[in-house]
Amino acid sequence: MARPMTFQKYYVACAFAIWGSMSLYWSLLPGVAEITVVAFRIVTTLFVYAAVALNGQGSLRLTRKDYALAALAGTVIGLNWLCFVYAVTLEKVTEFSLGTFSAPALSMMLGYWFFSEKASKLDFLSFAFVLLGIAVYALSMSNLPILGILVMLTTSVYFALKKVINGPASTVLLVETLTLLPVALVVLYLHRGEIAGFDLRTLVLLLLIGPVSFVPLYLFGVGVKFTRMIEVGYLQYISPFLSLTLALLYFGEKITEVRVVAFGLIGLAVALRLHALRRKANPAPGITAKT
Repeated sequence: MARPMTFQKYYVACAFAIWGSMSLYWSLLPGVAEITVVAFRIVTTLFVYAAVALNGQGSLRLTRKDYALAALAGTVIGLNWLCFVYAVTLEKVTEFSLGTFSAPALSMMLGYWFFSEKASKLDFLSFAFVLLGIAVYALSMSNLPILGILVMLTTSVYFALKKVINGPASTVLLVETLTLLPVALVVLYLHRGEIAGFDLRTLVLLLLIGPVSFVPLYLFGVGVKFTRMIEVGYLQYISPFLSLTLALLYFGEKITEVRVVAFGLIGLAVALRLHALRRKANPAPGITAKT
């Protein structure tokens, strides 16, 4: 019998669904420099995390090791945020989607290599198709898809760090944000002229980034503790599929035939795993399905 999906895994799934739709929010801020958006995101989320952490949602104490890991996680996610806003602002959502399509495979391999999680033959076959898709995509460009590669690395490393940090999710998020706060404040100071010219609508949207960003990060921080990295990798595909759909249908980005092949190979990798999950949930009589 297949192991049922725990409710914490639904937290992770919801987090990825929200992340996959966030480009809709960023598109409301086309006239704002991407670095300013990231700075506002850091400052406004700090107040939300602090309010939750100080409202009895867990101890503020972490071990020295967990403080260091949380600080590193904050640096990594900050870079990831910058990549995302940069992609939307310069209409490179398709390349960003390549990174998010590739990241799940790396997450699964991290689960196998560093967390000693069991991986099936189909997992390795899926990983091979993802690598082939990345190679096809890269060959279709005059330059390497640096943005996509950077997104893949920062996403997977951040998720792995969240897996090993011990402590309340709100406290860990608070430490992550405090790590980025000095840089954010400097950016806001340097861009004070730009900020002074924002209309009320833009200011409200920037101030609401905190609550909007808090929800998926908190859900993921809680759920990842009870979810295997290999499973995180498969749930992670929710986000890039939504991002790519929005890039093509809403933002009107064009995709070349070569890139269709690349994404098709990655889609095949997902299909293989879904087939394996279906066989596991409905094994043939007398046969024990393997993961």
